[in-house]
Amino acid sequence: MTRLTDSGTLVVRNSGEASLRGEPSLEEISRLRGEGFGRLGLCGLHPLLATRAGAESLAGAGVTDVHLALHGTAARVHEHVAGEGSFAATEAAVLHARAAGLTVVVSSALTRSTSRSLGELPRWLVDRGATGWLVEVPRVGALRGGHFDAVYPRLALAMPYALHALEAARRMALFAWVRGAPRCLLGPYGPRALEEAPRSYDPRCAGCPARARCGGVDAAYLARFA
Repeated sequence: MTRLTDSGTLVVRNSGEASLRGEPSLEEISRLRGEGFGRLGLCGLHPLLATRAGAESLAGAGVTDVHLALHGTAARVHEHVAGEGSFAATEAAVLHARAAGLTVVVSSALTRSTSRSLGELPRWLVDRGATGWLVEVPRVGALRGGHFDAVYPRLALAMPYALHALEAARRMALFAWVRGAPRCLLGPYGPRALEEAPRSYDPRCAGCPARARCGGVDAAYLARFA
């Protein structure tokens, strides 16, 4: 399974794993490929993805997969999460990576600002040749500046939008997963949940039949919403 990580990390999958922090050079990528690693996944907007020629040079060095974050099909939605100017750069990276023959996997954060627009993403991704999509509930510890109430959605209200989007992805044959949501809110999409380390549970979770396979929620979420 491909692992999505912070921008600027090179992740090797299948025949072992290694990571390079920062923006790996073509020489570093070629060295890892020469050591026998079968697939190299590049996470984030590497500068060479800004052009097709740059993407082709990454492919030539040994990169096989590109993992990018896209939070909406409109610039205002995506850039509310990722910053001004990032939408055009991300779309260009997707197109250039696909033109170079690279596999593209995209992750999208489920937040207060993105939840209602997730349903538009499967068609956008399929039209641009993406192979996989991850809908991810953000971890409270990763939020910057303590903006919990401005970012973190109440899951009972936001998850229906995410499930609708996952169903749209299924109909379009786009491989899609969800991470960070409790199993009790996933219904028939439970098999699409990526396993993760347990977090926190409400006392009422004790009798839930999905508890053994559920990662729970962040403690801060329970304190805020119960």
